[in-house]
Parts: sequence; C-alpha cells; structure tokens
Amino acid sequence: MNPDFLIGVNISPALVSLFFVFLAELGDKTQFLTIGLSTKYKKTYIFAGILSATIILMGIAVFFGSLIGNVIPMVYINFFSGIIFIFFGINSFFEKEKEEKIHSNDAKKIFLIVFTTFFLAELGDKTEVMAFTLAAKYDSPLQVWLGSTLAMISVNTISIFLGYYLKNLLPQKTIKIISSAVFLIFGFVLLLRIAI
Repeated sequence: MNPDFLIGVNISPALVSLFFVFLAELGDKTQFLTIGLSTKYKKTYIFAGILSATIILMGIAVFFGSLIGNVIPMVYINFFSGIIFIFFGINSFFEKEKEEKIHSNDAKKIFLIVFTTFFLAELGDKTEVMAFTLAAKYDSPLQVWLGSTLAMISVNTISIFLGYYLKNLLPQKTIKIISSAVFLIFGFVLLLRIAI
C-alpha cells in the first residue's frame, strides 16, 4: 500500500505520524504532567521515564492498529479515521485545561514515578488512539511507531526544558484553535474522499 497524505501526496507514514501525533500531544494533559514533573525532578530521570513509557505505549497502539488494518477494508478505515479526526478536533477545542500534580520526595523512585504516571495518563489517550488509527490506515507499522514515538518525545522534551514557562509563550486558547482546525479539516477530507 502506497502511503498518501490524505489528499493524494505521497509522504512517508513516519512523517504523517510524526505530524499528527505531535499535534495531538500539544496542550494534552500529559504535556502539562511533564511540565509539572520538570519543576520537581531531575530532567534526565523524567526523560528516561517518559521515553520508556512512550516506546511501550506506541508499540501497543501500532501493533493492534496494524492487525485491524490487515483485516478491515480501507474504505471503513478511512471512514472511522475521518470520524476520529473530527472528534479530536471538537474535543481539542472544548477540552478544559488540566494539570496533573505528583507528590513524592523519594529521589530513588523518580524513574518509576514518572514512568507509571505517564503510562497511566497516556493509556487510551488521544495520542495513543491516533497512533492506533494511523497504524490501521498505513501498512507500515514500524514507520508509524517511529513517527509516533518521535512526536511524543519531541513534545515532552520541549515541555521538560521549558517547564511552566511554556504556558506564557503560547496561550492555551491559541493551541486549541490551531489543533482543532487541523484535525477537523483532515477529518472532513477523509470523509469526502470516501464520497467521491
């Protein structure tokens, strides 16, 4: 199956996954969780915990997405992908700001705290669902996993270094509007491709 970027332009599934998962993670609760953790713990421990959790989470999503993609006809995958994109667009706009807080003074358990907290917060979240959807759409699970993992690590690495200052650099409302618009546009494009 040749990868297409929704409107017929051939682009690697890794780049498509990188773009959409990166977009989905912007302003997500796990990003604010990372910001909160970065104000309390050493950056290396936070990065290691998030990296480990992300590799496993994206692997799970891509594995099951690939299985479904090999069984279900592409027209149905495109339809459900379009619906999911539209849902993300609406949800991103109306989603309330949330900030997770972690309370722990035991430095020896920082990695486990970060890994467990991030894993549970991200499990079944929109970024994992997005990776699942893209893996079902494209017959390139390794590329989708790579792109999705790089996207998650990129966003959360930025969050680690910027900490709470990230909120002052770009208003949450602006992030919501941009993210929502992109998801809605590509969701409707997918549905229109089925109708044409």
